[in-house]
Amino acid sequence: MAQFTVRVELHGARYDEPAYVALHAAMERVGFSRTIRDAQSGKVFQLPPAEYIIVVGHTNRAEICNMAERAAVQTGRGYSVLVTGDATCTWAHLEEL
Repeated sequence: MAQFTVRVELHGARYDEPAYVALHAAMERVGFSRTIRDAQSGKVFQLPPAEYIIVVGHTNRAEICNMAERAAVQTGRGYSVLVTGDATCTWAHLEEL
């Protein structure tokens, strides 16, 4: 299984606007999560705004980017997408859930 971290920035939108609420729902519908679990402790943490994680079997960064773009276009806003991964990640100062 591969893990990807995705950032979707909606141009000109604030994180508390309905456009981001719609983006979060669209991303969740196709398998993205706004939380991350620590493999050692099992604790779950909230990702920063506009950040998502997805764990998938057989795919690549380009396919993940296409999935995120299809979700972002549903908001009707301009957007930028950044995909990193298929390796582990490290984080600091995330809010524990």
